[in-house]
Amino acid sequence: PPHRPPPEGTEADEAGVPPAQSQLPGSSLRRAESTGTPSTSTQPTLFALSTGISTWAMAAQELGLEVLGGIERDEQLATAFAKRTGAKAHADVKTMIDEGKQGKHPELHGIDVMVSAVERAQPDSPRHDEFLRQIDFFEVFQPRAVVIEQPPPTATTLPEYTALSSGMQAIGYHCQARVLNCAEHGDYTSRRRWFLVCLRYNGAIEWPTPQLEFEGLDAILDDPKTVCPARFIPATETFVPRRERVARRPTHARKLGSYLVNGRVDEQCVRVYDEHHPLPSAAVSQAALLGSPGGLIRGKYGDYNISNGEVARAHGFSQEALDQVERLTSTSLQWRWVANSLPRRTAQAVLEAVLDSMHSPK
Repeated sequence: PPHRPPPEGTEADEAGVPPAQSQLPGSSLRRAESTGTPSTSTQPTLFALSTGISTWAMAAQELGLEVLGGIERDEQLATAFAKRTGAKAHADVKTMIDEGKQGKHPELHGIDVMVSAVERAQPDSPRHDEFLRQIDFFEVFQPRAVVIEQPPPTATTLPEYTALSSGMQAIGYHCQARVLNCAEHGDYTSRRRWFLVCLRYNGAIEWPTPQLEFEGLDAILDDPKTVCPARFIPATETFVPRRERVARRPTHARKLGSYLVNGRVDEQCVRVYDEHHPLPSAAVSQAALLGSPGGLIRGKYGDYNISNGEVARAHGFSQEALDQVERLTSTSLQWRWVANSLPRRTAQAVLEAVLDSMHSPK
């Protein structure tokens, strides 16, 4: 992806990377006073719940935050997180709550930022209560700021989202929520995510300003000359064009049509998208052998399956994270790692807004 210049007033080093942000007022000093554990770091700090591939950690490192750890029950994802950040990935929220109450993990008490993508589980799942249990986790460790990320609310999920927000307010946080289109914040996908920002101090963030234009997918698509022929849709397949009644916004994925599969049209995995617009939100699996969990793109030589590498680049994966995905031996596992991830540039924009609020509470 093209280089994004540092914020105005920030000088970059020779490699074009902005220096780490200075210590937030009162963060490490207050943490030392409250825990008795001095901090040798002058960086703001972050901890991630349900890290996954952890684009949150990638965003934090880009901004100069020190990643102190995370929680991830999947062993492969936990190993990948630890290798990339140098921080420990713990396995269980409940265990950490119990240990925190006993005074363990002093480095996390009063930490600057905690981020969370704890999944909602089905009512019959043994993990069903984990989504709201994270409130207990934040009450024990009392981070200065919490950012919770989820899919946009629906009639089914809204009651739990509301309970989560009310629970955070009950333990002393000021809460703001918004749904963001990631293509409007520097990413190459129109994936939409709900963010709940909770601040322990009396303040508010200024949400990042959305971009109204989109430059196209050239920066993240595979070189047309290197696309495997097997990824192209044969000319014998039936394409059903979409009748566009209203022009799509530049920052929204634009569907051109889809292929007919078993007499059905418009299966998500065989939808064809315009390369001048963002990619759609990818799925973790495909419903038909003809397609791809990421859908299809209309390229120079025809319609072809979007690869997990293209989606990973659209989500702003670092080169190290891209390499970790490429080394996986299971294609289905690669798609789970990639499709479930939060686009990194949007995570970075939200984190920047939180850090700005910490420097200048409103």
